[in-house]
Amino acid sequence: MRKALLNFFIADYADLNNFELRKVILTNAFLAMSFLIMLLFAYLNLFHYKNLSLGIIDILGAALSLASLIDYRLHNNTERAVFFGTLILFVFLLSFSIFNQNNSFGLIWTIFFPIFAITLNGHRKGFLYSLLFYVILFTFAYNGIGVWEEGEWDSRSFLRLFIASSVLVYVVMLNEIAQKESSDLIRQKDEIEQRHIKELERLSTVDALTSLYNRRKIDDILSLELSRAKRYERALSVCIFDIDDFKNINDKFGHVIGDEILIELSDLVHGSIRKSDFLGRWGGEEFIIIFPETSIGMASSLANKIKNIINTNDFEKVPRVTCSFGLSEYTEDDTINSIVSKADKALYEAKKSGKNIVKTYKEL
Repeated sequence: MRKALLNFFIADYADLNNFELRKVILTNAFLAMSFLIMLLFAYLNLFHYKNLSLGIIDILGAALSLASLIDYRLHNNTERAVFFGTLILFVFLLSFSIFNQNNSFGLIWTIFFPIFAITLNGHRKGFLYSLLFYVILFTFAYNGIGVWEEGEWDSRSFLRLFIASSVLVYVVMLNEIAQKESSDLIRQKDEIEQRHIKELERLSTVDALTSLYNRRKIDDILSLELSRAKRYERALSVCIFDIDDFKNINDKFGHVIGDEILIELSDLVHGSIRKSDFLGRWGGEEFIIIFPETSIGMASSLANKIKNIINTNDFEKVPRVTCSFGLSEYTEDDTINSIVSKADKALYEAKKSGKNIVKTYKEL
């Protein structure tokens, strides 16, 4: 039922917050209701009460309400629809009140103006519209003392109208302010919650120390790249490298300096790979690079380039840092474990061969 109502009043409401959605629904509902009520009043005034003046005003109001509703549904301009809706109600209720002179308690209809004006326009603009409306209405009502209701409209009647209308505006204003503050508070909480969710999602995919992809994220990326390589028969290479003699760095300079070296090295390598490559921390001082659509020969050249950049980098806290690299290339039967295992074996051979070198699995 709720969804059907929303679809009737507005086609696209998915991206609106509660306060905006409320305004859009009320605008559509008000324009539709305004058209139907004024059409009914036009019929009554023209054919039942024989009041041509009010009948013409009602017809004009109904026509403008329908035109505004059609324009709103076509162009979805809420501010324009609200302005014309407020203007229609402003003119209609004032004209009706002045012509009717509270016969049959006709002034009761004026309570709807501040309700709709403040609710649809917001408390600031709505209050100004209501103030202008009541200044004009009270002027005519005051001058109508002893005249309206065939002379029965007196100062007490005017005072009751003034007090009741003032209280109504005050209550509607308070309600609208409370609604706006509540909506803003909910929106702020939602924004904070979304930021926290995004941060948690980010933390679940990155290494806390280096801000590189963590092992879990690398597994996901590698699984995807293996599927692509198999489906499209594309090349794929994987490189595992680690810092040579990292234990000695920790023992000599301390773990704090060791962590700083890991961070500095991560930033250095991250700035040296291609945009299409993926760099992650595999564990401890070990890192992994995924080279999509890259042959083992090209990957070896890229790894040597990275190795030379590391060799020539002036690390701040230690005199020199070197790394050993092991590479493997995707073959038809490879899985995540097998392609990583082959790169790891190549890295082991690089360590055995003197460190600070690049080895491929093919060379074993």
